[in-house]
Amino acid sequence: MKCGLDVGGMQFKLPEGASVAPIIIATDKTQLTRFSSSKSAYPVYLTLGNIPRAIRRKSGQHACILIGYLSVDKILKEELSAREVSLWVQRLFYESLGIILKPLKEAGRTGIEVVGGDGLVRMVFPILACYVADYPEQCLVSCTKYGTCPKCKAKADELAEIQNHARRTQQWMTHVINEANINTNTNASFHSKCMSQDVAGAVFEPFWLGFPHCDIHMLITLDVLHQLYQGVFKHIVEWCQELMDEEELDQRFRSLPPCYC
Repeated sequence: MKCGLDVGGMQFKLPEGASVAPIIIATDKTQLTRFSSSKSAYPVYLTLGNIPRAIRRKSGQHACILIGYLSVDKILKEELSAREVSLWVQRLFYESLGIILKPLKEAGRTGIEVVGGDGLVRMVFPILACYVADYPEQCLVSCTKYGTCPKCKAKADELAEIQNHARRTQQWMTHVINEANINTNTNASFHSKCMSQDVAGAVFEPFWLGFPHCDIHMLITLDVLHQLYQGVFKHIVEWCQELMDEEELDQRFRSLPPCYC
């Protein structure tokens, strides 16, 4: 399983007979009605990286389970600015997700006994390994300023440049939040201090603190639809269509070796 967790290296650190259970968490705010009432839901799903992808992606296999719903109620905006409303929404998200995932922290440290399909009882260590979300939620989950990269420290105006940037780490992110919290005395100043370093200054204690072997920036996975297909592949196809006509493009494809088709 390719993720932010070194499953192979961690296996050697466990007691004999124990196993790692890579936990995959997914959230996606979904609009339920389009024309009336504006009903929406915010489900939280959990699955395991030990389960083969072909099985995990089939709804009939029930390999992905619903573990909770996040609040979608609107916060009363009386006497609150737009920024304050946004901060409270983010804090509500973190507090709610922290409550839902709290049991995984202790289980990841001490392990839990699980009965396998063969009837034997084994010690399993559930470790947070992947977080699946679209880009807005990637920024929300990783405390990253919207418009910047949740994986590296590139500025918003540097994302199109072809160069390497320093990687964001959970240790660095925690340091920025703690330093801003110590050196400021109001929510507004805390927010401004964090935003100056491309950190979303909404929460003082993110929900992912305390998870064993966890780095939230490594856990963020690629959004295949929006980031890979629409963000990369779609533009490449459009550029190819501008560079040559359909006949030339078809000829190029026919010239490729069979192993590339």
